[in-house]
Amino acid sequence: MNGRRGRRRSFFLAAWALLLIAGHPGDASSQSGPEPHNILLIVADDVGADAVGLYGIGTTTARTPTLNRLAQEGVLYRRVWANPVCSPTRATFLTGRYGFRTGVGNIEFFNLYSLPDEELTLPEILSQSSSGSYACGAFGKWHLGNSLDAPRDAGFHHFDGIHTNFVPPDDYSEYHRVINGTEFLHQGYAPTDIVDAALSWIDQATGPWLCYVSFPTAHSPFHVPPDSLLSPATRLEVSQSPSPESDWKLQYRSMIEAMDTEMDRLLDGLGNRRNHTTVIFVGDNGTDTAVITRPHGVDRAKGSLYEGGLHVPLIISSPRSFAQNRSIDDLVNTTDLFATILDLAGVNPDSVVPDNRPLDSYSLLPTIESPFGQSPRQFAYAERFHPNGTDLASEGPCHCQQDLGYGGPGHVGLSICGGSLTPNNQAELVLSGAPPDKPVALMHSVRFAPTPFLGGQLTTLPAFFSLERTDDQGQLRIPAGELGLEGTLYLQALVKDPSQLQGVAISNTIRAVFPSSVQAIRDSRYKLIVRPDRSGEPEFYDLEADPSELSNLLTQEELDVQAVAHLQSLVDELQRLRPSIPGSPQDKTITAPLTGCSSR
Repeated sequence: MNGRRGRRRSFFLAAWALLLIAGHPGDASSQSGPEPHNILLIVADDVGADAVGLYGIGTTTARTPTLNRLAQEGVLYRRVWANPVCSPTRATFLTGRYGFRTGVGNIEFFNLYSLPDEELTLPEILSQSSSGSYACGAFGKWHLGNSLDAPRDAGFHHFDGIHTNFVPPDDYSEYHRVINGTEFLHQGYAPTDIVDAALSWIDQATGPWLCYVSFPTAHSPFHVPPDSLLSPATRLEVSQSPSPESDWKLQYRSMIEAMDTEMDRLLDGLGNRRNHTTVIFVGDNGTDTAVITRPHGVDRAKGSLYEGGLHVPLIISSPRSFAQNRSIDDLVNTTDLFATILDLAGVNPDSVVPDNRPLDSYSLLPTIESPFGQSPRQFAYAERFHPNGTDLASEGPCHCQQDLGYGGPGHVGLSICGGSLTPNNQAELVLSGAPPDKPVALMHSVRFAPTPFLGGQLTTLPAFFSLERTDDQGQLRIPAGELGLEGTLYLQALVKDPSQLQGVAISNTIRAVFPSSVQAIRDSRYKLIVRPDRSGEPEFYDLEADPSELSNLLTQEELDVQAVAHLQSLVDELQRLRPSIPGSPQDKTITAPLTGCSSR
């Protein structure tokens, strides 16, 4: 056992012991419920509700006979919100907590957005369940960071899959596979490998189990899957396409169909175990901008807090279902899978999660088991923020971003000082000591990778850049908010300088944090989007009358009484969740006034 896993397990066991000693009310050990059974959680990557024909939203959808059959056998939920990108949503499955509680608000990237070690997870709880210890296996994409052995650190007994997205030259057919912390280059079609590994593990499991199957499908790189996984109709469509190698939307639909085929093999492989297994299928966020179809636009797909980024499919087929082929309009958040899975396993979440770890999860078991069952959820909430764990509600003191040094010939000075680097604030990027009226390439990257370059060090590879120009004093001054950057980045400037041997002056490197935040909340009809970082105006939509979110009601001169009442309740709920969210519906601003950096 490595040190991190030991610390996590010690924390969990200590919490469990305290609960037993205290005789926590509702302790699962005192309950008598149905015997625990198996749980198969299947996650699709970048598959929004619009990409699944069952929802009747997208104009062109994939062939999904397995999903269609799963819905006929169970319950399809129509109003389900994930987060707009995958890592925060995956954290909600495992913890039952919103991102602002776990600190996972954006895509995990080079372990910058990892699931905190101290979070209490589903597999940690189920492996110690008094209703019967569960075997817990995870297969496919992890994407919650920390280390190659992070899934086992988080409580899974076995992991076989990929640590993050496919990073070129890795792709679906040749990639770095990880089995219990050991990484190696592997050849084989990833979705097929994932199902093979999951079935092999299930065949060896004794007692009840939780099997988490996280397909990388249909995340890029887009491709045409093996013919054996496609229907004759799709193979014909591919063969008749003038350029299937560049038709991403055709490739995307083919990838979903191939996943559906592998799901059929997975479910068939359960054999008689299917009679006591609950199957849950869910998407992790909306459809990618490159393949989104009407009614959603490319600016309202994955990554955004519009419906194209948040609305995902959810189907649950369980032997405990009251009836088959049901469709439910109750609000659901992906946090709810945490309480649902524990409830299915006979564990009361309130009895095992310490009081100092608020849960945002509601069990869906009542809606599964009864025709009259309703979810107690009145609001669904989603968010995206940079960087993890940062509270963007206050302007913080004036400060300068970290100077890492480096640089090169004709060293010029780069600095960023001011308040917290939210858009439109007073922080300013300053380049000084450069030749006057010369081009500047302002480099920025998420990676710090010092590389010898023209007699100095280029530290921001791989990098993006913007072209600027020094003034007649050899300076460059830009309000930080105008850079349009987000997250934790490394910045460096390259300036044309004829006095240097190589003709270029290289600045020092700044490690800068550019916070941003956007939050959305909805009720049964209305939806509110706010930006606590003050980077944009709030938006308020009537999803019943305007499902495509084309008309921001806050731009109207006057709201009707019903809309005002809903807006007030949404703001109240936001303030209950995040007391730092300022504003009121009366002034239609929602966001706080700007405050500058007084000590500059």
